[in-house]
Amino acid sequence: MTDGWGYILTCYGLVLAALVVIVARSSQRGRKLARQVPEEQRRWM
Repeated sequence: MTDGWGYILTCYGLVLAALVVIVARSSQRGRKLARQVPEEQRRWM
Protein backbone atom coordinates (compact mmCIF):
# COMPACT_ATOMS: atom_id res chain seq x y z
CA MET A 1 0.00 0.00 0.00
CA THR A 2 1.12 3.50 -0.66
CA ASP A 3 1.13 6.23 1.94
CA GLY A 4 -2.07 7.76 0.55
CA TRP A 5 -4.12 4.68 1.45
CA GLY A 6 -3.08 4.93 5.08
CA TYR A 7 -4.50 8.42 5.32
CA ILE A 8 -7.71 7.40 3.57
CA LEU A 9 -8.25 4.40 5.86
CA THR A 10 -7.47 6.52 8.93
CA CYS A 11 -10.06 9.10 7.89
CA TYR A 12 -12.66 6.40 7.25
CA GLY A 13 -11.93 4.97 10.69
CA LEU A 14 -12.33 8.37 12.35
CA VAL A 15 -15.63 9.00 10.56
CA LEU A 16 -16.93 5.57 11.52
CA ALA A 17 -15.91 6.09 15.15
CA ALA A 18 -17.63 9.49 15.20
CA LEU A 19 -20.83 7.96 13.82
CA VAL A 20 -20.76 5.25 16.47
CA VAL A 21 -20.39 7.89 19.20
CA ILE A 22 -23.26 9.96 17.77
CA VAL A 23 -25.58 6.94 17.57
CA ALA A 24 -24.68 5.79 21.09
CA ARG A 25 -25.19 9.23 22.64
CA SER A 26 -28.48 9.86 20.84
CA SER A 27 -29.89 6.48 21.87
CA GLN A 28 -28.84 7.11 25.48
CA ARG A 29 -30.51 10.51 25.39
CA GLY A 30 -33.65 9.01 23.84
CA ARG A 31 -33.90 6.40 26.59
CA LYS A 32 -33.39 9.07 29.25
CA LEU A 33 -36.09 11.28 27.77
CA ALA A 34 -38.47 8.32 27.33
CA ARG A 35 -38.28 7.57 31.05
CA GLN A 36 -39.50 11.11 31.78
CA VAL A 37 -42.73 10.68 29.78
CA PRO A 38 -45.68 9.63 31.97
CA GLU A 39 -46.93 6.06 31.40
CA GLU A 40 -50.35 7.16 30.06
CA GLN A 41 -48.78 9.48 27.44
CA ARG A 42 -46.33 6.98 25.96
CA ARG A 43 -46.89 5.97 22.38
CA TRP A 44 -46.11 2.50 21.15
CA MET A 45 -45.51 1.95 17.47
